[in-house]
Parts: sequence; C-alpha cells; structure tokens
Amino acid sequence: MLSVMICEPNERIRAMLLAQLEALSERFALKIAATTSSVDDMERYLQAETGIVLAIFGCTLRPKNNREKCLQLGEALMRRSRDSYTVYLIHDLDDLGAVLGVCSRPAGILLTPFPQAQMEECLTRIVLDYDALNSEQAPQGTLLLNVGATTHRIPFDQIRYIEALDKKLNIYTRRQTITVRATLSTLLGDLPEQFYRCHRSYVVNVQRIRETDFSAMELTLESGERLPISRSSRDGLRQQMTQRGNGA
Repeated sequence: MLSVMICEPNERIRAMLLAQLEALSERFALKIAATTSSVDDMERYLQAETGIVLAIFGCTLRPKNNREKCLQLGEALMRRSRDSYTVYLIHDLDDLGAVLGVCSRPAGILLTPFPQAQMEECLTRIVLDYDALNSEQAPQGTLLLNVGATTHRIPFDQIRYIEALDKKLNIYTRRQTITVRATLSTLLGDLPEQFYRCHRSYVVNVQRIRETDFSAMELTLESGERLPISRSSRDGLRQQMTQRGNGA
C-alpha cells in the first residue's frame, strides 16, 4: 500500500489534494498517512514510515526556511528509498530554480495556482506507476513482506543480502533497506536457491557476489560490501559458487 503524506500550508490546496487522493483510494491501494501544514510534523511522520511513500511538499518562503526544509526532507527520502515519490508544490516562481537544483528526482512539480486537471494527472500518474510496480506479475519471483499496514513486494534479484540484528532482519536491496521482525530461519523458507546462509547473521544472494576469499573468510558483493563467511558454511558456499560458475 502506498502511504501518502502531505505538507502544505495552504488549507484550500490541502483540501484539493485530499479530495483527489481519496477518489484514487477507491480504486488503488493507497492511504493518507499524514496531512499537515508543519514541516517539523512532516519530518516526524517520514521518520516513522518504513515503506514506499508519496510525499507532497508545499514549498514557500514563509514560514522561515520552509522551502529549504522541504527540499532537505525530499532529498533524505529519496536517499532512503529510491522507489518513493516526491511532489513539490511551488508557490513562487522564484522558488522553481531551487527545486530544480536539487538531486531528489521529483515525480512531479506543480506551480500554484495550478489547474485541478493538472494536479489530477500528476497524482494519477504516480499511483498508476506504483500500482504497476506492485502488480501480481511474476509472484514466484518476489518476496512479500508485511511491515505494519505496508506490504513490500521485493523482486528476489533486487536483494543483495539479509542481516539478522537485535531480533530483526535488515533486508538490503539495490534501492532501500527494509527492517522487519522475523528470523533468518523462517525467511529462508521463502527464498529460492540463489540465497545462501554464509554466516549465522547473514544470508547472501549468491548472484550478487563478486568474489570470495576463503583464507580471510569473507566475501565481497558487487556493491563493494563485505560479509563474513563462517567455517560451517564455507564448503556449502564454495559448492554454490562452483555450480554457478563464480570464481572462489
């Protein structure tokens, strides 16, 4: 489900956004997780949300530094999850350069006063994109995870490795890190053969291994990250690498 968070100081514009999003929620899996006029509140809401987010930021010069804070939150959101969406509402044409100058890959930019049809087109396009990414295509090729009210559908090929830490699992993908309450033993049953438990605390996608060093008892991923290899898993991992044609 796509969580939507709105930070917009103009009450009339917030009402327009909410009306369109509520109409879309009748056809698509989305929820209005938060709506506020405060950037500080928006920051707290975003920190508490772990799934993919559509964040709508109303960028104004007042209150003081509102525009800068919105841009910082948008950049932080995209660094955390490249699958999230950001939309900037520009209240002053002079602010457009500041928005275009940041590397946050906005999914939409609307200059007020914008026609309602333009807003509807922007939001509908985003929801359709999310719906296509999370459709039922190739169900055998994805891992389904429920985190609160959010369902993550993660293609197996996107997962680099999984780490067990403090009774939780951190799942590292190409785009984001997802934390769930589960055990490696339980999750292994949902993973295909390309995943191997190389250590008590780590499961690795063998297809993402660049090289292994059995002398140092560690492996290096394509991303450059290094994971430990336990002695009990060494022979099995060596066999996996040999079968897949990877060098040891």
